[in-house]
Amino acid sequence: LGYTEEERRRPMIGIVSSYNEIVPGHMNLDKIVEAVKATLDKCPPDLAADLIDRGIMLAGGGAMLAGLDKLLSEKTSLPVFIAENPLDAVAKGTGVMLQGDNIWL
Repeated sequence: LGYTEEERRRPMIGIVSSYNEIVPGHMNLDKIVEAVKATLDKCPPDLAADLIDRGIMLAGGGAMLAGLDKLLSEKTSLPVFIAENPLDAVAKGTGVMLQGDNIWL
């Protein structure tokens, strides 16, 4: 995401006060938005169509950043949702993948 050497050395722990800042952490949410938009620009047409129809689902700890869903929706013009239990969603999804016989591979 293009962090400077100084940014990489700082702890990433902080308190989210809004989607415009993380205090005292160093990650600017604009970098997250840039990464999402860059990824969307590289999406094949069929995946892009699915995202337009179904939207983006946020999972994991990042999904809990206050206002991130609204910010991403505003910046991408796509619907953005937060998983029901974002902290558990990644682990559960990994478990499904590891069980085999899945349609995702």
